[in-house]
Amino acid sequence: MPFVRNAESAARFRPRPGAPDTFQGRIEPSGRYMLHDSSPKSKEVPRGWEKGIVRFERPLVIPLNTDPEGRIYDENSWKMLLSQKFGGKKGRALSEAVARAGYDGIVTVTLDRNCRPVDTREIVDLTMFLSSPSGTKTKLRRRP
Repeated sequence: MPFVRNAESAARFRPRPGAPDTFQGRIEPSGRYMLHDSSPKSKEVPRGWEKGIVRFERPLVIPLNTDPEGRIYDENSWKMLLSQKFGGKKGRALSEAVARAGYDGIVTVTLDRNCRPVDTREIVDLTMFLSSPSGTKTKLRRRP
């Protein structure tokens, strides 16, 4: 899957204690966030961004939000539902739990009114949380 991503760390955008958590940064899983590249042949990339290809063997495909009328970040968001499904885990602990469940990535999709996927939204690469048979972490699987 061709992707584009902001290569700068998003950690500085996490809300400070007591501040509103507008984008649910306090619960989101850790990982390498990216977007589907709808123009993979284009060489242009904004400064600080990178392009590449990622391949997931077993991605978890989930709706961006289960309420078609809902906001992206509310109680029906993928971040909230994923955290709830994995016992309230957040951040790295959530990513490790998802990887232990056998998934190497998270692909969020928007749904139409008939609950059919319309397009791909946020993508999270979890391959850095997978263990090889020897017990060591696997390397990121990226193609040039």
